[in-house]
Amino acid sequence: LKNEYHDIIGYRLALFDKYLEQENKDINNILKLLDSIYEDFNSKLDSNEKLKNLINMYSIIGINVKVFGALPIDEEKGIVFFEIIREAITNAIIHANSKNIKVVITNDGNKPKSVIFENEGIKGMRKKLSNINGSLKVITDDNFKLIIKA
Repeated sequence: LKNEYHDIIGYRLALFDKYLEQENKDINNILKLLDSIYEDFNSKLDSNEKLKNLINMYSIIGINVKVFGALPIDEEKGIVFFEIIREAITNAIIHANSKNIKVVITNDGNKPKSVIFENEGIKGMRKKLSNINGSLKVITDDNFKLIIKA
């Protein structure tokens, strides 16, 4: 439950923070961001719908997310991948000031300046993947990368 609230609430706060940094603000966009909270908690949406909503919400705040490939067909795995993608995008925006993010998971943000410590976000990703016999590899060479397998 802690990781779920961390993911969703942290994700929303990051969205609002980035949106409020913009010069031109529109009440309709703020309402869309608020409405999307329900969409994240709505278990009736499948992983592809959630990913589409996520990409739309980030476009409101000027973040360009490109997805190469598809989520797993198995919905349990699809949801895990979606949650990890959401966490990775949020981390790329908050920690690396990324504006363009490619999901295979790489980003155009700043290379980490120090060793990356696996706190709640990455630990949560690993736990979600372990539940479906998956794995996560963190690479910090030229770009920060998460290699996800399930």
